[in-house]
Amino acid sequence: MTQCTMAAMLLAVLVGWVLAADPGGPAPSTGPYGGAGPVLWYRQPAAKWEQALPIGNGRMGAMVFGGMADERIQFNEDTLWTGRPHEYQHEGAVKFLPRIRQLLQEMRQFEAEGKPKEAGAKQREAEDLAGKEFMSVPLHQKAYQPFGDLRIKFPGHEAAADYRRDLDLDTAVASVCYKVGDVTYLRQAFASHPDQALVLQVSADKPGKVSFTAKVDSPHKSAAARAAGGQLVLAGQVEEGGLKFEARVRILVQGGREEVPGVPRRRRHGLEQGLEDQFLGATPGRRPCPQDGHRSARGEHRAEHVRHAPAVPD
Repeated sequence: MTQCTMAAMLLAVLVGWVLAADPGGPAPSTGPYGGAGPVLWYRQPAAKWEQALPIGNGRMGAMVFGGMADERIQFNEDTLWTGRPHEYQHEGAVKFLPRIRQLLQEMRQFEAEGKPKEAGAKQREAEDLAGKEFMSVPLHQKAYQPFGDLRIKFPGHEAAADYRRDLDLDTAVASVCYKVGDVTYLRQAFASHPDQALVLQVSADKPGKVSFTAKVDSPHKSAAARAAGGQLVLAGQVEEGGLKFEARVRILVQGGREEVPGVPRRRRHGLEQGLEDQFLGATPGRRPCPQDGHRSARGEHRAEHVRHAPAVPD
């Protein structure tokens, strides 16, 4: 029996994810975008996975590297592993339980008599019998697996200045902010529990300045990406006979346009404030991607986070 696990992903013009321990450690700060809670922040992108900033909602999670011209967001979903639905009981195990108990009782008797050599022999005999006839099949569990990577290229952002990435622990929103020329770019990401989606928003403080290409890939050899229904779809199988998986990336654009290979170009109206905004998201297949955009998803996410997050003492 095989089981399919799915994750969909939303992307926009504001980004987030957090975790990390850059060399030198984080410095305390108030949030750069109005937050007043505890914040982890860094002056350079993550150079390796352990330095990326993580977000999660209990079922889906991601690590945001915070690159300027090349962003990588590695994501996971909690049911994806090398195993499959399986009965672990050892057939006929109950027949050997009395003998295992007897051996352990004899071991304790030898210990009481001060005979460690004989006690050790009985313990080994009990362990060998249990391992062969009583323990689960297989004895060891299978391995949790990475799902995939969202990779975003921002042309012309190689020489960015005033770089900062951070994670606001009060809101569970990860941010990346920097300047290219006289334009300030902001990305924010979070994992919404109400919407069961990973959400990334990308924005600029001047119109017509946000431009990027996005793709998804996976370390699993069978995985392949395609465009379908105006979305990016990543599908594959962990191993032969194992779990199948699928992730979907949906881009919502305000004040610009999106192009998906094989899908006609669509245009949408810009925001009156002159802010170009693009929204990217993913949902796990059990629910559709949120339809009402980043603001609604973020508002629900923050309310849910505040409701369940432990209070941080002053």
